[in-house]
Amino acid sequence: MCFRSDSMKTGRRRIAISALHYKGWECTEMRELGNDFDKKRIANYAEPKPIGKDIYWVWEVAVPIVFVGDGGRFFVGDGFHRILAAEKAGRKEIDCEVKIGSERDAWLYNIEANKEAKGMDWKPGDKAKSARKLLTDPECAKWPLVEMARFIGCSVSVIADVRRLLPNCKKRINGSSDTVEEHAAKVAKAQELKAQGLSQRCIAELLKTTQGTISNWLGGKKKPRPVQVSSKTTAIIVAELASGKSQRQIAEDIGKSHAIVRHVASVAARTKCRHCHGSGWIYEDQQ
Repeated sequence: MCFRSDSMKTGRRRIAISALHYKGWECTEMRELGNDFDKKRIANYAEPKPIGKDIYWVWEVAVPIVFVGDGGRFFVGDGFHRILAAEKAGRKEIDCEVKIGSERDAWLYNIEANKEAKGMDWKPGDKAKSARKLLTDPECAKWPLVEMARFIGCSVSVIADVRRLLPNCKKRINGSSDTVEEHAAKVAKAQELKAQGLSQRCIAELLKTTQGTISNWLGGKKKPRPVQVSSKTTAIIVAELASGKSQRQIAEDIGKSHAIVRHVASVAARTKCRHCHGSGWIYEDQQ
């Protein structure tokens, strides 16, 4: 049975509880309910709370959040226990904050509300259920695992563990929503674009990723710039070598790399330097 709203009015409004509590209404609840909702919590919420000489009802202070779509059906985003408590207290209607949205908007909102844990503790089973929902949603399944974990409020390992248990789960690249096949296709595309003369920045924009990722795909780190040892530096190093200092000590004293001192020592000894291969050029970071 499908209940429909009388209008598409949004904002705070009073809604019949029968239009909210229908068969299958818990489809947007992302907590692991087990057999049913928490009866103790419902009973607690159904009792009036004193404030000085006055009393208040929980659902009047923190009103439930519901979404209504084009068809007019209500989907609860937050406040299941408050709605059930109002029903238990004999209420026929309840004030709600109404937003325009679909069933998907409602359960996404519910995950965020649960993460804040204003009313109930956010348990591991609840996180796993939310992870399964995101991983099986066509749009959310494209999110990186880090983004899913941030949205739910859990570790990446929780998402990865849930994903491995899903049926027809394809092997994916760690920390990414891409399968191995999808990753290989992206790398091949990046190499193809590079062959066409495009810069890494342009390739990153076309493939909707970062320039650092493209750099890793296309061959990793750039080679360091070569430097040539000046005659002045060479003279200083030769003099220090003649005094009997070690190569590492000389490097520390003159503020040069050990590779440069070692190169000069090889040339001074009239042996072929294995770092420059006779060209006289070496890299500063060679050790």
